[in-house]
Amino acid sequence: MLKGDTGAKRTWFYENGAFVAAALAAVLWHVVLSTNVGDDMVYFKTLLDGNSSLGEILAHRYETWSSRMVIEAVLIPLVHCPLLWKILDIVIFTSLPVLLCGLLGVTGRGRWFVTGLVLLYPFADMASAGWIATTTNYLWPLWGVLVIGMVLKQLRCGRKVPVWEAAAAFLACAYAGSQEQAAVLLLLLLGMEVLHYISEKRMKQPLLYALCGIDIISLIYIFSCPGNAIRSAQEMAGRMPEFADFTFAEKLYMGLANVERIFIAELDPVYCVVAAVLVLLVYRKTGDYRKTLLSPVIAVPTSVGYGASLGGVAALLSMLNSCASGVSVVNIDNGFGAGYQASLINHLSKR
Repeated sequence: MLKGDTGAKRTWFYENGAFVAAALAAVLWHVVLSTNVGDDMVYFKTLLDGNSSLGEILAHRYETWSSRMVIEAVLIPLVHCPLLWKILDIVIFTSLPVLLCGLLGVTGRGRWFVTGLVLLYPFADMASAGWIATTTNYLWPLWGVLVIGMVLKQLRCGRKVPVWEAAAAFLACAYAGSQEQAAVLLLLLLGMEVLHYISEKRMKQPLLYALCGIDIISLIYIFSCPGNAIRSAQEMAGRMPEFADFTFAEKLYMGLANVERIFIAELDPVYCVVAAVLVLLVYRKTGDYRKTLLSPVIAVPTSVGYGASLGGVAALLSMLNSCASGVSVVNIDNGFGAGYQASLINHLSKR
């Protein structure tokens, strides 16, 4: 009997130990952090110090600064009760790997890997505008999107969604939809689900349609908000006045280049972990460490880059001067040539 109990405990820890580790990390982090920084103190905490009610404050914010009324209806009271925010944020942070593993169907050791990826994120960034302000505006909407994803997964599997989970999905959609990026992400996610059920001729999905309706209303609310236009104009004039004259392609390039700078150009532990995962996937496919280590690499310099990229010449010379074995280099922007070469290598290796 004791051996059975011990085995059950080991099995439980094997499956859920990663989540326990995430909870402990979250508790320790929230014990030592201070909420007396950024917008938490200098702005949001003063909003309720006057004679205006919360509704009047939110209406004024909508007219002059932001459409995130649902988020700020939660944020403003929490600034006055940081202990409650810490408790809620610990729960949300701990449930992030739980939701990710549930969505991806990850079990066993894979849960430790997913939890490790979550813990690798530099959460000090969450203090950029104050801990409470930043987490409620960015981390919590992401959590809401994951909650909705879990509900959609249940619908896909043909399971009946309990009433409390449907209610949680509605609240998560209203909260996440108040944040612009999350609202667009939800629109894409829910839209793909609608198309999926249309293709399968399973049109009776009232929960899905209700979530779509909430998100569409949120997007209409965002686009029609006068405060968003005022804030965008003020921030653009203060930070980058020339941004208004950029073309759509230039704005898109700036966004993509910023992603490249954060995750590739700068040394980032997340990028290193992803690279390690790719190596493991190659090993799993080949089953031979020699093939994994000796796998050829085809380098493609691009004409787009930071600083003195010289239209890709700097990247091309760097690749040609590389001492790494197994690396072949094609000309600038010659993605077709690289793909053709990779196809030849793949076909030859199967003979």
